[in-house]
Amino acid sequence: DAAMRELLATGYMGNLARQLTASFLVEELELDWRIGADWFEANLVDYDPHSNWGQWARSAGVVPTNEAKRRRVGGTRYYDIALKLPGNEAARFVKMWVP
Repeated sequence: DAAMRELLATGYMGNLARQLTASFLVEELELDWRIGADWFEANLVDYDPHSNWGQWARSAGVVPTNEAKRRRVGGTRYYDIALKLPGNEAARFVKMWVP
């Protein structure tokens, strides 16, 4: 919610937040990844078709992934990683955008 509010207010979203959003929409909400890719295309100021569609396709599992990265992440979902950010960075970010 915080990342989407940031995007709507500023036109920007950080890379980890983009990955978290894609992961959540595809894995948890089971939405078609192309809906998210289209929405990001319409709202991102720094939109790049290759990175946007590539990231969404990877999140949906429709393109090959980097095996080394998968092992490094250990199959953990992106939002599990964000919750473990040092110094409560995730909590500060959420509090800034979701009062």
